[in-house]
Amino acid sequence: MCQSAVDGVPFFLIMVDASLHHFGSTALGFSLANADMDLSISLNSNAYDAYTPAQLVEKLGIVMKNAGMRDVKMLTRARVPIVKIRDAITGIRCDIGFQSKLVLYNTRLLKAYSRIDPRFRELVFIVKYWSKQRNINEPYFGTLSSYCFVLMVIHFLQIRGVLPCLQQIVHDGQNVPNITIDDANVYFFEDIDTLVSSGKWTCTNTETAGELVVAFFKYFSAEFPYVHGVASVRTGSVLSKEDKGWTKDRQQEMNRSGSVKDRYWLCVEDPFETTNNVGRPVDKETLFEVRGEFIRASKILCSAGGVGTGAADEATLSKVCERAPVIISKKGTAAAASIGGSGSSNNLMGMSRKW
Repeated sequence: MCQSAVDGVPFFLIMVDASLHHFGSTALGFSLANADMDLSISLNSNAYDAYTPAQLVEKLGIVMKNAGMRDVKMLTRARVPIVKIRDAITGIRCDIGFQSKLVLYNTRLLKAYSRIDPRFRELVFIVKYWSKQRNINEPYFGTLSSYCFVLMVIHFLQIRGVLPCLQQIVHDGQNVPNITIDDANVYFFEDIDTLVSSGKWTCTNTETAGELVVAFFKYFSAEFPYVHGVASVRTGSVLSKEDKGWTKDRQQEMNRSGSVKDRYWLCVEDPFETTNNVGRPVDKETLFEVRGEFIRASKILCSAGGVGTGAADEATLSKVCERAPVIISKKGTAAAASIGGSGSSNNLMGMSRKW
């Protein structure tokens, strides 16, 4: 690969001092069966001065095709351009981009939360499986990323008193430190082993994972303030869209200016890159679809009396996570583009028996 040249520029010159990082769901152990592996390439500053991320993705995509990779797709218009590939021998699928180092800190933050309470991981698996089955886990087609759903789970569990807010916890006698990476403060309390022993966090919530599933879908179907609220893991609270400047007027202003569209129909703040709305792919139409799926799940769970134990749980969860039909959007793209790789329902149903 390093000896290939693209547009007359030897690719190895672009990749000098490059490092490859594994992040996201597969790095955290949150992935379902056949999930894509997320990889980020860090380059020296000279490369970023010479090329945009989209141009780098185009060059990498051509090299990957020449190297025999299958299903090579270059998503250069995404907020974070990536190359999607499938290894011809192993069949492993990868999404490769030239992301900021912030993605590595995001992964560390999510890993820290996963160590605090096992109910977090259980809820994440349920929500990710459900979102894929219901075709609302494809940001490129206007729905939500897995990362966004994980942040929504953390936010809900903070509101519920299951998880603390690690970015607000400090060592004794200190203010919140300022550790700056790419203009963002990436500090969070990472010493999870001493979090409870030091008395900095005590969880008083005794709900089962099943009860939290019911409450999660109820929260995002009827309680979360979509019109004026921002889900914030950074503060462990709901912020105001107006306070952040994430308003309809601001959205229209940016669209008229010809800059990249920012949408504020569903607002989920990135914990570190606080100007980034992770719910940005959602527009008016797809918000209706996403919230409709929350309402559907909540109605099924509530009509069944919630999730308890035994065969009834399995039947209820199976209904909640039924595969939705493929819908063709107005743009002519399959809303169910992510069908496949959604994992085995047996694993999910097996988990429900422990509730």
